[in-house]
Amino acid sequence: MKLVFSLVAFAALLFIVGGVGTIAAFITHSDVTRVWFMWIFLAGLLPTMVVLAISLGIGLYHLILYRLAGRTPSGWLASERKEPE
Repeated sequence: MKLVFSLVAFAALLFIVGGVGTIAAFITHSDVTRVWFMWIFLAGLLPTMVVLAISLGIGLYHLILYRLAGRTPSGWLASERKEPE
């Protein structure tokens, strides 16, 4: 969980630095600096995609537990039998 929160914070930092830097470079008409800050902004997509992939994996794990194995996740890698409907 700490890894996910760290990646989200890192992505937010990259988006903020890249976005503010890009706007500042537009205002000062500095094209080389603007391109660097735009790359920093786009680099924020990498940790965002990693977090989304981790979330997809966790979602698939819960789906498999619930639908196929007949269990509900109650904690990290622990499960209990789901109630019959």
